[in-house]
Amino acid sequence: MKLLIPNMSCGHCVSAIEQAVLTEDPIAIVKTELASKTAEIKSGLANETWINVLENAGYPASPIESNETT
Repeated sequence: MKLLIPNMSCGHCVSAIEQAVLTEDPIAIVKTELASKTAEIKSGLANETWINVLENAGYPASPIESNETT
């Protein structure tokens, strides 16, 4: 799942987001991109879970459609 996280603005934000994800699912794979304010999470947990986890961590997020073609 790829998410837009508008409040992600610094290295501390990236760290807090990654920590929140790994606390919920220690085997999740999370890739953050500060420049685009996005995170990609690969996990067996439901997508709604990640939106809730990040919101609870102080980083409201919205899904980005993955059907883009380039």
